[in-house]
Amino acid sequence: MTNQDSVALLLRRYRRRAGLTQEELAERATLSVYTISNLERASRHQSRAMTLRLLADALHLTEDEHAALHSASVRTLSQRNHQASAASASNDV
Repeated sequence: MTNQDSVALLLRRYRRRAGLTQEELAERATLSVYTISNLERASRHQSRAMTLRLLADALHLTEDEHAALHSASVRTLSQRNHQASAASASNDV
């Protein structure tokens, strides 16, 4: 696992390691299957800190694994903000 792994990749890896389907993880984490699916597909769905905590608890992640998931989420948000800023700047020209 590298520090560049995405939320989607990490979540899918952790879920599969736990031997859970998306439906089973959703039930354990008290989240919707839609949310799990969106996170694993890296859709525009923004992962919130509480969502990540629920997933970490449901998957019995270590603190290091939870931190990796959180870091990936922050990195994704930063990349999206950068892309939005770049697009906005090009529209201003």
